[in-house]
Amino acid sequence: MIKLLLISFRSLLGRILDTTTVLDHLFAKRAAPCQLDLIEKQMPSGKLPLTYVVIAALSPDESRKAMVQAVVKELSSIEMEVIVLTRVPGRFDGANAVYHWKNSARDFFAYKNIWGLYLSTMRKTEPIFFLNDSVSWKSGTLSKLISSIKNNNEVVIPTESLQVFRHAQPYFFYIPSFLSNRQIQTLLEPARAWRWKRTAVRRGEFLFLSTLVKHEIPFRFLVDHQEMHEILNNTCEKIWFLGCRSNPTRALRDYLEAHYGFHKVT
Repeated sequence: MIKLLLISFRSLLGRILDTTTVLDHLFAKRAAPCQLDLIEKQMPSGKLPLTYVVIAALSPDESRKAMVQAVVKELSSIEMEVIVLTRVPGRFDGANAVYHWKNSARDFFAYKNIWGLYLSTMRKTEPIFFLNDSVSWKSGTLSKLISSIKNNNEVVIPTESLQVFRHAQPYFFYIPSFLSNRQIQTLLEPARAWRWKRTAVRRGEFLFLSTLVKHEIPFRFLVDHQEMHEILNNTCEKIWFLGCRSNPTRALRDYLEAHYGFHKVT
């Protein structure tokens, strides 16, 4: 009886929160285009980069900034063109370009804006790697991961979640070189200036995955939900809470860190 009441309460709370995501989405659609002010740009080396890397460093936390700086330094040493979007103006040594992101919206909207401003005009011959500052990387592991997937002909996403509904978890994702500018624009187009994480999941992460499926763009997860069951010895159901399936970034934290060298900070 208590469990049924808790399930009913959770369902009601979910519907209330879903209403707020509708409002967030409506306000986000009316938001003015965001400004990206160039803070710093390094002269190109003249060599073609192996990969373009876009980092959304949106947290004001100093420890996050230090994490991003370490990643920038690592990637810039292997001829990758690194572009940083930051809410707090400052330097990122080794970055090819740093932009001040004048908005409280989330990372997907930042990616959409930098794509329209900068990347869509480039000669699309190299892959692009997008990531945000919610991930902590062991030294050397990010460049190793990018090198291992850079010849893939698939969009690569770290994890798949069935929590509430099936969606991708693109806290970083890889766009292969064969995708056209139009296909990339289609992937990023649904992004709006959402302020709430729940809206970003329902309107962004869900649409990101459904767009890949709808347009038959090949993709793969580093770890999908079926693999998560196998890794956890089919014990995922034991860590469900009232029918809400476990979040891979939490359930697989140790596995992801051991095999890929990263874990989610938030």
